[in-house]
Amino acid sequence: CSSAGNACAEPGCGPGRRPLRQPPAGSSGAVLKGVRVGYLSQEGQGTPGNTVRQELLGARPGLVAVQDELTAVEAELAALAPNDPRMDDLVTRYGVLHQRFDDLRGYDVETEIGIVLHGLGFSPEDAHRLVETFSGGWQMRIALGRLLIQRPDLLLLDEPTNHLDMAAVEWLEEYLRKYPGALLIVSHDRYILDRVTTRTLELSGGVVEEYAASYRGFLIEKARRQDVQTQVFERQQTYVARTQAWIDRFHAKATKASQARSRAHALERLERVEAPGAGDGQIGLRFDPLRRSSAGPTNDRAASGVHPAARCAPGRVGTGRSRGVIGGTLHLPSRHSRRPLRLRR
Repeated sequence: CSSAGNACAEPGCGPGRRPLRQPPAGSSGAVLKGVRVGYLSQEGQGTPGNTVRQELLGARPGLVAVQDELTAVEAELAALAPNDPRMDDLVTRYGVLHQRFDDLRGYDVETEIGIVLHGLGFSPEDAHRLVETFSGGWQMRIALGRLLIQRPDLLLLDEPTNHLDMAAVEWLEEYLRKYPGALLIVSHDRYILDRVTTRTLELSGGVVEEYAASYRGFLIEKARRQDVQTQVFERQQTYVARTQAWIDRFHAKATKASQARSRAHALERLERVEAPGAGDGQIGLRFDPLRRSSAGPTNDRAASGVHPAARCAPGRVGTGRSRGVIGGTLHLPSRHSRRPLRLRR
C-alpha cells in the first residue's frame, strides 16, 4: 500500500479500524524509513494568525526557508558595491538557492495553492483571510488543502469528504485519481472508494483481508470468498460429525478402541475452518419497556415544580399530546443551580 500509484480503501466502521489509520509518528509529515507520510485527521489544526495562503504554503517548510534565504541574498547583492570581494560568493550562493527553489517547484506553488483552494470551494479573497475566522468545517478544508500542497509519499485520509459539498467532492476525487503517491483512505463514502481506490483492506475479527479491487469489486470478491468458505466449512462439519459418531459407537469396543482413540486425536489436531461471518463484530442492545410516569393527564402547572412555564400555557396535558410555548420568557431549572434559566425569544 506504500508504493507509488496505489490507492487503498478501508471501508470498515467503528473503533476497530483506528490502528490502521493512525500514522506511525502521530502527525502530518512523519517519516517512515524514508517515506514521507501525511495524515488528515477529523480535526482541523490551523495556526492562528496565519492567512489561508500562509497555512497552505507552510506545508512546504523547506521551500519557505529557501525563499526567505533567496530574499536575504538578493538584498545583500543589491547593497554591495560592484567591486566588493563578497560578490562572487553571494552570486554563487544565489545560483545554488535558485536551483534548489526550482527543484522544490517553487515557481509552481502559488498556482498549486490557487487550484487547490478553488477546488475546495474557497474564493480568491479567502486566501487572505485568517484561518481562525473560518468555521470548523471550513478549517477542515484548509487542513485538507495543506496536506495536498505538501504532497507526501503516503497520504492517509480519514473521512476526507466530510464537510465538503458535491462540487468539492467531485474535484477531490479527480485530484486523488491523479495523485502521484500512495493513498490510504478510511471512509464511509462508498462512491469515493469506488472511484479512487484500486485495493481494499477489510478489518474483521482482528484480521486484515486484502482485496485487489475497488469497493464494488471488493463486495463481489468478498461474497465469492464467503461462498467458498461456507462450502469448506459445511464439508468439514459433515466430516467431523461422521467421525465423532464413529468414535462414539466404537470407542468401547475392544477390537476398535485403539482406532477410535486415534481418530479422536486426529479430530483434536484438526485445524477447524471458521464459520462464515463468525469474526464479524456485533453489538447487542436491549431496551427496557417504556414505563409511563402517569396514566392520566398531567397538570402542567405542577410538573417538575416549575410554575413560570405553566403560566404561559395553563391547562392539562394528556399522554400522547404536546403543547408549544410561543414568545415570552420561559424559565427552566438549571442542573447546577437552583436559579431558573431564562430562554428568550
